[in-house]
Amino acid sequence: MSSQLGTIAQGYIFIYSVLSLTCFALIAFHWRALQIFTRGYWRFILTPTKIGIYVVGTVGLVAFAFIRPHTYWDVPIALFQPLLAFLFAPWSVAVFCKRMRGETTSFVELFVASCLMLIAASWAVELYIALRDGRYMIGWVINLVSGIAFYLVVGLLWNVDWREKQNASKFWLEN
Repeated sequence: MSSQLGTIAQGYIFIYSVLSLTCFALIAFHWRALQIFTRGYWRFILTPTKIGIYVVGTVGLVAFAFIRPHTYWDVPIALFQPLLAFLFAPWSVAVFCKRMRGETTSFVELFVASCLMLIAASWAVELYIALRDGRYMIGWVINLVSGIAFYLVVGLLWNVDWREKQNASKFWLEN
């Protein structure tokens, strides 16, 4: 595969591979400090309503992959990219929002949230296509930018929690 990939693509894959491995190492050593690994987060994400919406959306994406085949959109991508966004985007976006509001977030939280965003939004798809096709994705920059935009929107959407008693919506990590 590497002989068919250009030098820039090889360098980019190397950089995001190092960042991803660093992210996974930080998760392995600091998982207790990350709220994504708390029961509260998973109870928030794994509600029947959210799972139902996720399943309906994913079925639509898989159907689209069959109805309108595209070089960079197939069934495996339609399955794993939404799953990664469903699992990680709410936490990542909550970390980013906390930071933007001036709340304390650690370097580990920001780094892991950023890497999980990049993995789910773009890097996993790009690596899959490079392995599948033996060449790098044309338009990877557009994929990166649009993937991040979609990831952030998904994270905001999944982050909203309706509080019946308060008759209001609230973000997951909101005080």
